[in-house]
Amino acid sequence: MNPLLNNHLEVAQIINIFIDMIVGSALVYDLYFKKIPNYLLLTGYAGIAPFMYVRYGTGGLIDAVAAVFLSFAVLAVIYMVGGLGAGDVKLMCMLAGYLRLENAVKYILLVIFIGAFAGIIKMLSNYSVRICDGKSRLQMKKRRTVIRFSIPITVGYMVVLFSKGGIV
Repeated sequence: MNPLLNNHLEVAQIINIFIDMIVGSALVYDLYFKKIPNYLLLTGYAGIAPFMYVRYGTGGLIDAVAAVFLSFAVLAVIYMVGGLGAGDVKLMCMLAGYLRLENAVKYILLVIFIGAFAGIIKMLSNYSVRICDGKSRLQMKKRRTVIRFSIPITVGYMVVLFSKGGIV
């Protein structure tokens, strides 16, 4: 038994504030600069190992590493197709490490569904604007529907945070 596990509530509160700051900073940075900086993500990745070891012991550390690699394997395919940016993939993998394997799978599915819903809403709004303008399809340039994926990542994180991992 790890002697550091006695203060797990305080450690959990500190790490939740740490993760909240990283997710909030990533959201603001993505909205303004359209990218998520690597130094912000590296800070988050640096906190995974100590937190998991203090909170859950060696088993939690192994579970967190498995969550990061599994989520990277899934999200890398979506990135290669063009559905996500590299910063979004790295941010979701980092959060998966903190959520551990069971909640990471739920979280990734939740974020993908929220992102798909946001994309559909944006495509419909673009189409309605096109109809209201009265321009034909030949006159309109083809536009890609791009959403800032840090918004669904943050919303999904808030759902997990407020439901205490009890989603789905």
